[in-house]
Amino acid sequence: MAQTPMDLTFPFAHSPFAFRYLWAFFLSMGLVNCFLGWRSVMSHIKNNDALKSKYRQLFTQYIIWTNLPWVVMGAGILLGKTQGVLDYLVPSSGNVTVMLWWVVFFVMNFSLAVWVFFAGGAETLEKYPGLPTFLSGSASHIKVMVSIAFIFLNFLAVIIYFYNPWAHDGHAYSTRVLLDFPFFFSLFCVVFWLLGGWLIAQFGGWTSLGRVYGTKRKYEGALLKWRSAKLNWVYYHTCLDLGADEEGLYLSMGYFFSLHHKNLFIPWSDIKTSQAEMLWGPMLVLHLEKAPKVLFEIHEKNVQLLKKMSGNPAAFQNAV
Repeated sequence: MAQTPMDLTFPFAHSPFAFRYLWAFFLSMGLVNCFLGWRSVMSHIKNNDALKSKYRQLFTQYIIWTNLPWVVMGAGILLGKTQGVLDYLVPSSGNVTVMLWWVVFFVMNFSLAVWVFFAGGAETLEKYPGLPTFLSGSASHIKVMVSIAFIFLNFLAVIIYFYNPWAHDGHAYSTRVLLDFPFFFSLFCVVFWLLGGWLIAQFGGWTSLGRVYGTKRKYEGALLKWRSAKLNWVYYHTCLDLGADEEGLYLSMGYFFSLHHKNLFIPWSDIKTSQAEMLWGPMLVLHLEKAPKVLFEIHEKNVQLLKKMSGNPAAFQNAV
């Protein structure tokens, strides 16, 4: 009796809806991210019309840049030029629509690099922080991050074009990846732990806070565990421990990412506050004296609890 050959096609090939419409998920996530970023920035500059105009211009460019690839991909699929998202992993197939997507990808990457390095883009992002993007901090820091991302993305693109483990005869398959799945999954977990946590700390601003507010002091008081807060555009969801005493505010990260996130202790005298309103409720924005480029947002419910824990009437009282 002949054995049925093992089916090694990519899982998405068995899910036509996901195969065809995954681009719509990424597009919607990009639009939601832009909307939340805009709301966050506007809460800080609501009384400054000049800044509003500049940020509106930057956000318009950002919306186009982040969502254009998914619009191009979706148009190709909906017009019947490609079958689904996996076709775009096989640029060597010769499909004109797929090649157009890759041209857009490379043009966007090179345009961003030119803008950041040669047209004052890094200095602009430093001067106007708050865009929901990885590019934040000083101009030199932004240039380093763009260099790393540019090299990595274009190296990955070359690998996909010339040696694609998903491609065979112009179609998307997954033989090696599925056969070696335990290895690739383990490798992904290790890389995500080592690199992902570091990137989050860099881009969110935790690394900057660690330089000036990092502490090895053991906090002995009560903690609010599994709390959330937002640093710049990075939302730390249910992974923070917060504490407060008469001297200041204490923050620590969950164990999994503690390798890249120093424990922080911020004196009350360094904290000024302003009000903000987000989709998930009223927020308090903490403006930190020694880290002015890091915007720290925390829910008012957590603020009230921390005030009681501190026993200090001056906690969170210095308004901007």
